[in-house]
Amino acid sequence: MKNIRHSVVLVAVVALVTLAAPSLASTAGAVTVPTRHLTASGGTIKWAVAVHNAKRCTWSSVPKVAGFDGTVTCTSGRAVRPATFKTNTSSVAKDYTLTVVIRGVITRVDHLKVVQAAGKGTTTGKPTTYCIGPSSCSYVLPAPDDFGLASLEIGYVDSNGSCPDPGVCEQPAGDQLDVMIMAMTAGSSGMSDPGAEVGNFALILSDGSQARTDSITCDNSVQYALCGLGPEGAGATFGAEIFFDVPIGTNWTTVNFRYSSGGNTEVFVFRHP
Repeated sequence: MKNIRHSVVLVAVVALVTLAAPSLASTAGAVTVPTRHLTASGGTIKWAVAVHNAKRCTWSSVPKVAGFDGTVTCTSGRAVRPATFKTNTSSVAKDYTLTVVIRGVITRVDHLKVVQAAGKGTTTGKPTTYCIGPSSCSYVLPAPDDFGLASLEIGYVDSNGSCPDPGVCEQPAGDQLDVMIMAMTAGSSGMSDPGAEVGNFALILSDGSQARTDSITCDNSVQYALCGLGPEGAGATFGAEIFFDVPIGTNWTTVNFRYSSGGNTEVFVFRHP
């Protein structure tokens, strides 16, 4: 594999107000993140946070929620941001993490978790192990998936790396930052939003748990951060990275990619050697 790193969701409206939740990035103990639930048909959430003596608010989502991410001016009072979720057609529930970074005299980071119920999609076959590392794994999909992806090459997972934008990564105390590096190729219709794929990837750890995707994955300042990428044309091949918060010293075992096309899903696995 080439050196990719260097060369390469309307139905109900729910109003939510969350006050200053502790920052995952700066709190050493366990943090309870507010959670809201949606049906498979989706809907719009209005997330409001209290701000005081702020200058700007930067909103982001993992996986990426169309129209949510962005930076706006905010001062004191309440800052409100709507997030609209599309229908979930897959047979697997989807988890989203919404984040706002409030910058002013001090910087505060708030989070909101959104869980969307599974749809009526069907699963074809059992999870499939495609290949075993350490070399890269390439896979041409049976047909472009629901987001336009035609083929995928998983390069490797770089463990215990540095935050590419210091101070922005969540990386809770006691966690290291692992990054999965890959190449993606768009199908004949291109990919209008490559970042929509981020929820289809999972990094499975040695204890069977799933690593949490760090919000830096959607930071436009990071060159290859997946859900910060813009549209890609037909047949375009491009590099992408996903950042994960992993307990220090914990190894990963597999990278799972959930392929979904026309309501059918299948899981492909890249296994650690």
